[in-house]
Amino acid sequence: MSATYDFLLQPQENGAELPLEPLEAALKERGAKTRPDGAWLWSFAGGDVVGLPMRENGKVIAFELKVPLKDTTTLVSAALKAAAEVAQAQKLRLLDPQLNYPVTFDSEASVGEEYLRQARYAGEYLGVSEAIGATTLAARPDESSNPGLRILLALIVFGVVLFITFRVMTG
Repeated sequence: MSATYDFLLQPQENGAELPLEPLEAALKERGAKTRPDGAWLWSFAGGDVVGLPMRENGKVIAFELKVPLKDTTTLVSAALKAAAEVAQAQKLRLLDPQLNYPVTFDSEASVGEEYLRQARYAGEYLGVSEAIGATTLAARPDESSNPGLRILLALIVFGVVLFITFRVMTG
């Protein structure tokens, strides 16, 4: 199973058509290559990002970048910086659909946090092997590492409440 974190390169104006030729030329300048199936493959130190034109009613409305979920933010950070650079050069908007707002170079912290949250979920519940390590990296500090301790504490509290109730009722 493959899970991804997505970015969208869109025109600044909602509903406008995205001119693909200049965008594809900018991607090619930055090392992206076209695959035989028509998708784009953009290689970074941490892995590969896949790019696809997004069409609606026959016109291209966005270019989707799919970053695979992994246990580190290396790949998503590199992809964010490169995509933000392309967006700035092409006068496009870079949207993060997971956060539901446009992102820039300065969004690395919020994007990284959301990326790890999704990677942790994918590793724990969807069985995405590349993201399994994120389950320990992004563990919430308020979670107890020992569920048996929680059960024992719950039993002790229940016993104390039961004892106090019995003492009050018998007087």
